[in-house]
Amino acid sequence: MTKVSRITTVKFIQKGETGKPGPLLYPAGVWLIGTKYTRTESTAPFVLYDTGNPDTDVYYYLNKEGSFTGINPKSDYEINGEKATWIPFENYDAIYAKILMADFALVGGAVFHNNKMMSQKGSGSATYKDFKEDANGKPTGSFKPNLYINFITGYLEANDVNITGRISAGKGGSLGYFSIDDQGLYYGDISKWTTTNYKQNLAYITPGLIRLQRQRMYFEPGDIANIKVAIGDGADPALKDDKMCYSAAYFYRQMNPEIGDYYYPAVKIISDNVINQNVALYTQGAIVCHGGLAGLGHFNNANDVAVLDFSFGTTMVIYNTTRRYVYLPTLDIMREFLGTTSFCLHVRIVAEYDNTQNFILAFQSGQTSLYFLNYNGGRWT
Repeated sequence: MTKVSRITTVKFIQKGETGKPGPLLYPAGVWLIGTKYTRTESTAPFVLYDTGNPDTDVYYYLNKEGSFTGINPKSDYEINGEKATWIPFENYDAIYAKILMADFALVGGAVFHNNKMMSQKGSGSATYKDFKEDANGKPTGSFKPNLYINFITGYLEANDVNITGRISAGKGGSLGYFSIDDQGLYYGDISKWTTTNYKQNLAYITPGLIRLQRQRMYFEPGDIANIKVAIGDGADPALKDDKMCYSAAYFYRQMNPEIGDYYYPAVKIISDNVINQNVALYTQGAIVCHGGLAGLGHFNNANDVAVLDFSFGTTMVIYNTTRRYVYLPTLDIMREFLGTTSFCLHVRIVAEYDNTQNFILAFQSGQTSLYFLNYNGGRWT
């Protein structure tokens, strides 16, 4: 019986050589036509190609070893494909959080540039690539970001800010010297507004109410005066619960009489507008004055000027220490002064309390008018 045997030959395929590791990619900023880009065996640059629209910008890496200048990545790849000098950086978003561009780095909607951070979006049609800053590191030029932070100086600009938390421990927030809570912006102890012996600087701004308090001092707060100004509900510091807005505005000057400056005004209003007849205060309704009027009308020193000037109004205070005539201007001149064509004008002439002589009110020679009334209502021609 013949025995049959089978011999099988096994051939082993030799293992190929291990491939060389690829170069390390590094960011080289926005592609510029005049910049030289170099790839070596171990490193290769990648750049951001600016298309003019941040949503369509493309990243390219240098595909060939050597130095290259002036090769447009977009047109290069469109013509040469995978053999191009520049190849699009595929799936860049997968490593986006680990690698930042050298300049104008994008993280979400934020842009990092020259130790500053700004929003990708801003005002106008310009883009963040057009960003410029002045010598102080503040935004200037055609692109104004919606948010800008200078990490070196601490300067911040923001189009819309809503502070609901607190920078330090406790309720509310702070802004410089001012505290912020759900009631408004304030400085000082607001609960002491109606306390007369609380003489410290104070400020409070909330919808419907503004309170300001200023202490004047030599040696201690308020030893000269305590000045309060308020507008709106709760304006009057003498009322504990002013919710009806008894006064729309309140001006209060609490003096310490031993200082001796009794005659400084609580409010001083100045109008230096001759064209508008120098009207500093206009009221619709009566003025109640418990302290008397210290001065009334436009002052005229008749010792020096005899013809009255009504360009500042129709009430005149006359001061004189020698007996003399004081002359009214004609109706035509009065009309020109006051900018009116009225048939007649009403003027009021008041003698200064300190006058030591009387004066005679009259028209200059050859001039006249219809009549005027004296204090008792009699007519003088």
